[in-house]
Amino acid sequence: MITQIFKQTAAYKVMIIVFLLFTLMFIVTIHSFQTYTGILIFFLLEMIILGEILMVGFSKVNKVMKKEWQDPLEMELDPAKIKRALEQQPKIVNTVEGYNMQGICEMLLGNVETSLPLFQKALQLHPDKKNQFVLYCNLAKVSLQQKQMEQAKQYFMQAKSICNQLPSAIIKRNQCELLLKHIEMQIGYIQGTYTAAQYIAYLKKRLLSDYATLRVRMDIRYQLACLYHEQKDDERVYEQLRWLEKFANKTIYVNRVHEFLEERVSEQ
Repeated sequence: MITQIFKQTAAYKVMIIVFLLFTLMFIVTIHSFQTYTGILIFFLLEMIILGEILMVGFSKVNKVMKKEWQDPLEMELDPAKIKRALEQQPKIVNTVEGYNMQGICEMLLGNVETSLPLFQKALQLHPDKKNQFVLYCNLAKVSLQQKQMEQAKQYFMQAKSICNQLPSAIIKRNQCELLLKHIEMQIGYIQGTYTAAQYIAYLKKRLLSDYATLRVRMDIRYQLACLYHEQKDDERVYEQLRWLEKFANKTIYVNRVHEFLEERVSEQ
């Protein structure tokens, strides 16, 4: 999977060019000098030039790979568009990443029942620890939306166990723990362990985190809208709605907020 995507990027071409240049320069070195001293001098010069090439090359590789692996939902919160794009990529759609992204798209479109088997299919492909962690977190979120508390707690505990096994080189520990804390706070609020004020304070703090991506901010804004709605604080509900309409107007969250605002009006 990684090799297939890597070959589609400019990074692959950069590495091939660097390799060919290295080979060519070494051949020229051998044929240009008859003494070991001459070969050594030219070889050292060659290494300096090659080092500069590699520094530039790896810099480009890093930028390209970051761009290639960027979550499409972080560039544009349009789950229907991303879902259609995935369906046109047969080499990706049936992979761990493909099933996971399809599941997330279905969640954002309001199709929770459809997202569940997609996450389960991804787990059946025996993903690495990092992807297992992400999938169990997503399954916990699905279970919470379906109000299956015990199942959500089981998925949460599985994700927590995997997180403790992950080396920091694979996934940033802070990012991992923040995601778990978010789910823990949601479960705790539903069970009554945390008050609405505590949950709101946590969500506001999470918005300021460096790890609060666009999709995370969308989830937080929606949860804040729900909490403010429960407190009958319509002004703050509309504040969250304005953000959702600006950045997430193609997700189910905007419609849901409109629905419970309309219910409030009808009650009055």
